[in-house]
Amino acid sequence: MPPDLAIKLDWSELTIAANVGVLRQISNSWGKSKCGAISNPWAIHIEGAAAECAVSKALNLYWNIGGKSNKYAGDVGGHEVRYTHRDSGGLVVYAKNDPDRKYILVTGTAPEYIIRGWISGHDAQRAEYWQTSLKIPAHLVPQEALSDVRDLVDHPIGHPPG
Repeated sequence: MPPDLAIKLDWSELTIAANVGVLRQISNSWGKSKCGAISNPWAIHIEGAAAECAVSKALNLYWNIGGKSNKYAGDVGGHEVRYTHRDSGGLVVYAKNDPDRKYILVTGTAPEYIIRGWISGHDAQRAEYWQTSLKIPAHLVPQEALSDVRDLVDHPIGHPPG
């Protein structure tokens, strides 16, 4: 299992992330597709946005706060961020998700998050991780199968590229 990377958002970072989450939930409420969250979708959108902000801060990568678009470039630096409040939770990748993306697992609750690791979509979508017991069947990758998130960047963590 890779070493954890703990990140604490400051007041301004959490304020921005919370507002992004609220806007995502409002957009979702008025859209045709509904959030598949088992628990409170407001909390899921806010915590998910904050988890993305934490990854962006930790890796010094661009955070795509605008969400999905025709030329969607991923959540952070071209990668997808998956969040769970469960410390021992796994990383969920759905069958419809892009196997060419990299998926990053974040746990915790605002303002403190732990980046647990990452896996490629191809590796995440292996049959051994398929779970039909989830609300929406998906691949559930255990934390032990993740790689160190520090491997995703070509500059030291905490320092901008270049």
